[in-house]
Formats: sequence, structure tokens, C-alpha cells
Amino acid sequence: MHDIQIIRYAGSKNKFVPAISKSFNNDLDTLVEPVVGSGALFLNTEFENYVINDIDDKLISIFESVKNLSFAEYTKV
Repeated sequence: MHDIQIIRYAGSKNKFVPAISKSFNNDLDTLVEPVVGSGALFLNTEFENYVINDIDDKLISIFESVKNLSFAEYTKV
């Protein structure tokens, strides 16, 4: 698990990622986040697939622009 935070966002799940991650079933390969917000779970968990959504299309644009970066590439940005 990484400690990645692109933006500060009211209601971020960033400090809850470790606790939330413990509840995940190890057999799952897809994380579905209906309200991605700051992307705390999306950016700090390792799933094969992600489905993210948010009412704020600008947030989705940010995550679309970085979705193909590896952790090493992201930390260089």
C-alpha cells in the first residue's frame, strides 16, 4: 500500500484506507468506488481493475490523466 494523495478533499478517506482495506475480500480483483472524491482508495490499493465515479467531472478528468502512470512515474511528477 502506498500513501498517495493528489489533492486534499473534504471527506477524504485517506486516513481510513488501512482500516477499509482490511475489510476487502482477497479474492476480489475490481474496486468499485461510486464516489471517488480524492481517490484515496483508488490510489492506495492494488486491484487489477478499478471502476470510479464522481459527480465532479473535473475530478474524473484528473484521475483519467494519471491512470496509466506507475507509482514510480507518479512520484516523479
